[in-house]
Amino acid sequence: MALIFFLILLYLVLTIPYRNRIPDQPDRENISDILKDQIKSASRKAHFYPSAHNLGILGMIYHSSAYYDKAAECYSLAYKKNSSKWIWSYYLGYLNKEMGESEKAIANFNIVVKTNPGAYHAWYYLGEIYQDLGQDDKAEDALNRIRSLKKNKIPGNQIFRVDHFPLGIYGSYLLGKLRLSSNQSESAENLLREVINYSPNFGPAYRLIGSIYRARGDSVTAKKLSIRQMIIYIQRLL
Repeated sequence: MALIFFLILLYLVLTIPYRNRIPDQPDRENISDILKDQIKSASRKAHFYPSAHNLGILGMIYHSSAYYDKAAECYSLAYKKNSSKWIWSYYLGYLNKEMGESEKAIANFNIVVKTNPGAYHAWYYLGEIYQDLGQDDKAEDALNRIRSLKKNKIPGNQIFRVDHFPLGIYGSYLLGKLRLSSNQSESAENLLREVINYSPNFGPAYRLIGSIYRARGDSVTAKKLSIRQMIIYIQRLL
């Protein structure tokens, strides 16, 4: 009995730093009863057993309901509790990106890809952020890692969202934009044609190739590409 009591006491002492940092529940009258119940239940679980999972789930609830500071604290606690659970750094990085905190997002996404190089969505977001910051070499490196992903289902990564087009298509398109912005129009065109060869209905690629031909003075080809993009757009509306 004494041993059991000691172990319980030890557990409580070791988890105090996590319990003390769990955000207080929001005291607002304008949130729905359903959301209040979700937060209350998840917060109770996290206080009773502050595992990475329970802390992370509470963070997801706060994140989805736009309590971003509380979500960030929960994600941070979840990763600190178990650094092998890289998914919480991924969600924290995505939240940082949403909030325009580029350096924090880079730090968290780099934790993700260091732990799991197959977390391809993290590479994509790194590419986006590096491109926005004008760090073209780093953006190229990140985007080149996902160019080969021409299928929507990525083995072992079912936790990520599945979009209308494969992730590699978005990566190649973004890389094409990057090359175009650095005056590598021929390389950009090759990448964009690679995109439409795999995904003929990826409209933005036609627009970007059209801008290349327009800059070359070939308005006829540019117009044809613009019409093709418009047809794709209309087909999606029907």
